[in-house]
Amino acid sequence: MDDFMELTSTKREAILPYEDSLLIMADDDYGNNKVLTNQVTKLLANGVAPENILFIPSVNRAIVEVRDSIAKMFGINSKDLWACTFHSLCARILRREIEATGIYRKNFVIYDDNDINSLVKKCIKQMKLNDECNTPIGVWRAISNIKMKMMGPMEFSQYANNNGNFHHKKISEIYSLYQSKLQESNALDFDDLLLITISLIRDHEEIRTRYQQLFRYILVDEHEIINKLQYQLIKLLAGEKRCFTVRNVDQVI
Repeated sequence: MDDFMELTSTKREAILPYEDSLLIMADDDYGNNKVLTNQVTKLLANGVAPENILFIPSVNRAIVEVRDSIAKMFGINSKDLWACTFHSLCARILRREIEATGIYRKNFVIYDDNDINSLVKKCIKQMKLNDECNTPIGVWRAISNIKMKMMGPMEFSQYANNNGNFHHKKISEIYSLYQSKLQESNALDFDDLLLITISLIRDHEEIRTRYQQLFRYILVDEHEIINKLQYQLIKLLAGEKRCFTVRNVDQVI
């Protein structure tokens, strides 16, 4: 690990032997990604199986770098290492587990921005709403914000009926139709990837136990934790493990 000496003394101190899960939360720069990638190679050198490591860096290039490095250094299949973004992590888990929802099938599709925009337009048109007052981008953002609060259509409908204004009630109706159409198409949007993964891990003990036991070591750059869903997912995956190295914790939402 020649790159180890490039790190500052503080960053070198972060690369220490430890047990259970590790959450490294650090500044988003080259050195901090080196802390994470060096930690991965150190774990592998100490005999940890690659499938027992979850690695979520701040930049995608770090995923490529760590995969290339471990393939060269250890001659193992780098695909066994869970080096990924939050969304690709959830997609990988859901390909295995989503049928436990009783709603979706494993061959689900993931809608991109154009797909989502088109679907929202269809919902607005079907409901015969004024699209000047309910623009697709505005409705889309509203639905995304609701999902960030971990509220499904039923939960938000109850909120809108009890506490909301006219706009909230209309958004609630669109949200219900939008989610229904996603399910009919066996499709997920980006927020669903996180939301459904969290629900499965939280509500199904067998699934939760499986991934808590699988991920013996969790390494995450704090700049990747940008919302409550991501924070909740890491918290669930870590379980009762509490061996964390924390930097700038006040930046976590």
